[in-house]
Amino acid sequence: MDFDTGLWDRIFGKRVTIDLPGPEGGRNVSVTERWFRKMQAEGKITRSLDEHVTVHVLDPVRNYYTETWQVGKDVTQRDFEAYYDRPTQSLYALIVYESGEARTMLLRKDIWEKGKREFDAL
Repeated sequence: MDFDTGLWDRIFGKRVTIDLPGPEGGRNVSVTERWFRKMQAEGKITRSLDEHVTVHVLDPVRNYYTETWQVGKDVTQRDFEAYYDRPTQSLYALIVYESGEARTMLLRKDIWEKGKREFDAL
């Protein structure tokens, strides 16, 4: 992963430690926060399966609330990657009831926000 954030960032930038998986258990690498955010925005770095994510939920019964889901347990890696909103570092869900049974649907943030405006208008 080559991305140069500049000399100033390399010398004075705030550092974060990331875990890189590997055959012998992986390793910890220190990178600048600016580099890390850039890689996330470009989709070159994704969360691992043991990570947690905040989910914003719209529910006709409970209204709006947030939950924390574990990637790989509460949400598949595939769904996580398809619906994860990088700027907010969140997922967005809508609960619908069919024959009295709750069903959870993941949505893109812009569609979820439109639904939230509709909920708020009621």
